[in-house]
Amino acid sequence: MLSVTWHTGPVLAGAQLRRPSFETTTLAEAIEREGAAVEDWTEDDWMEWIEATYEALDEKDVDAFVAQLTPGATVQFGNGAPVAGRVAIRDAFSGFFDAIGTMSHAFTSQLRVDDTLIIEAIVTFTRRDGTAVAIPAATVCELTDGKADRMQTYADVSPLFAPGEAPALCKAVEGAIA
Repeated sequence: MLSVTWHTGPVLAGAQLRRPSFETTTLAEAIEREGAAVEDWTEDDWMEWIEATYEALDEKDVDAFVAQLTPGATVQFGNGAPVAGRVAIRDAFSGFFDAIGTMSHAFTSQLRVDDTLIIEAIVTFTRRDGTAVAIPAATVCELTDGKADRMQTYADVSPLFAPGEAPALCKAVEGAIA
């Protein structure tokens, strides 16, 4: 059965979640349902996953972020090479977090089709020199049993780094169009 949900407007600004008017679910209830197939999730379950995942990213909490992924997850960021497995993803994001000052997501829309979530956002980064840079981004998340099995972010992060200084997570794959 195909299930499509579309939301527009700010959903998450910084670490503050602005929930649409859906029924309220406690974190304990969401954790209890964690093993449930995502096809059975309520709108609040989806919002809890988005909130936990992107709060972890905005707080640069690599362990909390990796906890939102399946053990064999694959993450690809921009033109960077795909990174597979929690340990490799943790290492790649640690390097990325060390290379930036801060990060804040402001979601503009999301589209959900069955177990796939597509999120559009404006991500504001603070570079190490203190300069703020806002970059549009879109992320495709495929979930399995309440965890992301694949995340691919489409964003041009080149304004964040001097030429040749991008962390490994962001370095273009050989042959990729930069």
